[in-house]
Amino acid sequence: QLAQAYEQAKDNHKAILTYLTLQEYLSKFIDTQENLTKVTNLVFEELQKFSPKELLKKISFYYEFDEYLPTDERLLSLTAQIIPDLLTLKLNGRAIDILKKKIDLLISLGKEKNTPEKYAPILGQIRIQLGNVYLEDNQPQKSWDAFNLITDSSITVDDRLKILMSKVRAMAQLSQYDQALSLIETGLQMPNASAHQDELQRLRAKIHMSQEKWDEAIAGL
Repeated sequence: QLAQAYEQAKDNHKAILTYLTLQEYLSKFIDTQENLTKVTNLVFEELQKFSPKELLKKISFYYEFDEYLPTDERLLSLTAQIIPDLLTLKLNGRAIDILKKKIDLLISLGKEKNTPEKYAPILGQIRIQLGNVYLEDNQPQKSWDAFNLITDSSITVDDRLKILMSKVRAMAQLSQYDQALSLIETGLQMPNASAHQDELQRLRAKIHMSQEKWDEAIAGL
């Protein structure tokens, strides 16, 4: 009743702590799964409330209740919120650790419940986030490796092209210009290439400029 009273008062933090106290000391007398579901829902709800000015409070709350975060599609929206916050604060390592931890969790859940296909789409999106964070952190090889672990069946056609463009940037950072240009040519042949043709051409021009091939760079724009 106390936890429910906190919920009704919109004091999610106290409600969460009360439910967790019940979980620890009165597990024989409650439905523990239902109790944990309430905690997960409240944690997710509370994380939506923080304003941009409450960045540090939001991150602190995230870490406090990290183990009670949802593992369904809501996890994607949470990581999409918290990762840019950490990057803003130059906490790239923390962002990478969070994403790696969530990847390990999703793989483990898939094996434990013998339903890896259930978690594959979420896992694919988290890997995309990780690959892009590695890229922003100037770790192109790790970015490339993260993207290569993504299966086509777990992502959309549009995501495949976005991944390809990120892999182009990784190869360019590694000075693997021929491989980067080859990927661009592959991208231009993909079904949805027209929607990203300008960006692909700009990437190609930047690579030519990196090689000081000015005529090719100008021709590609």
